[in-house]
Amino acid sequence: MHKSAKFALIDLGSSTVKLNVYEYETKNVFHKDVRTVNMAENFYPKLLITEEAMERVLAVLKRYKKYLEGEKIENIKLVTTGIARKAKNSDLLVKRIKEILNWNLEIISGEKEAELFYLGVTNDFSPDLRLAAINVGGGSTEVTIGTRDSINKRYSFPIGVSKLNEQFLQVDPPTDAMIEEMFSAINEVMEFEDNNEYTPDVLIHTGGELDYMEITKHPLEESFLSPSHPKQITKSKFLEKYNEIKKMPKSRLYEFMPQNPKWMDGAVACTAIALAIADKLGVNLIVPSNKNLNDGLLLKYAEEEISL
Repeated sequence: MHKSAKFALIDLGSSTVKLNVYEYETKNVFHKDVRTVNMAENFYPKLLITEEAMERVLAVLKRYKKYLEGEKIENIKLVTTGIARKAKNSDLLVKRIKEILNWNLEIISGEKEAELFYLGVTNDFSPDLRLAAINVGGGSTEVTIGTRDSINKRYSFPIGVSKLNEQFLQVDPPTDAMIEEMFSAINEVMEFEDNNEYTPDVLIHTGGELDYMEITKHPLEESFLSPSHPKQITKSKFLEKYNEIKKMPKSRLYEFMPQNPKWMDGAVACTAIALAIADKLGVNLIVPSNKNLNDGLLLKYAEEEISL
C-alpha cells in the first residue's frame, strides 16, 4: 500500500517549474501547475545561477510544498535538467533545497532527459510516423528524431529562450531588424545531418504549446495522429500567426495568460526556434503539445514507490 493515493513529479527547468500530481491507480493528472522562474536569467557567460533566480525557484518550491502537505502527498520526485547541469554552483541549489525543504533534487543527464522526454511525448503516436520532438528551454534546445518506438538521432543546441531574449529582444516589441538578427543566430547554431530516410513527417512542439496556441487563437486544425494531441497546424499558418504575435507588446501578450503572464516572455523566441527547426528539417506539419519531461517521468516511475 502507498502512503498516499497520489504522487507528485516536479520538473525544475531553465524557464519554468512544473508540478504534476497523479493518482496511483488511474495515472490521471489530479493537479498541475506551472510557474515561470527564469533560472537561466543572466546565467551566461559565468555559468552561475544567480541569487535572484535561486530565490524565485525556492519561492515556488515552498508554495508547492505547502500544497502537497495540505493534500498529505509524501511521494515526491524532484528533478532538474539543462541549466543545473551546466551551472558551476548547482551543488548550492541542491544543498539549499535539501536544507530548506528537505527534498532531494536529482540532476538528470542530457541523455536520460532526452529519452524520458521523447517517451512521454510520443508514446501514443502511430509507430509508422517519423517524428521530431523539440524541447525549447531557457539556455538550450533539444531535438529528438525517430519513431514512437525508437530514437534515431538526438541533437542539443546551445540556444534557448532566455539567451535569445537577452541578446536580441531588448526592445518591446522587438524591431524587424532584431527579429532578423535572432533568426540568423538560430540558423547559424542549428545544423542537422542530411538523411532523407529519417526526414520527419511531423514536428511535435512541446512544453505547453497546445495551450499557448489555443489561447492566442492560432488557426489550428483537428488532428488524428495521437489521442493526446488533438490539434495540428501547417508551418505556413504558424508563420502567419507568428508575424502577428511578434508585433505585440508584452502587456498585450500577458493578457493571454493572466495566471502566469511571464510565461509569455518566451513566445517570440520560442516560436522562432520552432520555425527555424521546421525549415531546417523540411517539416510542414506541426503538432502542438502540452506534454513534457514529466510525462516521461510518469511512465517510468508510476509503478515504482517514489519517495524522498
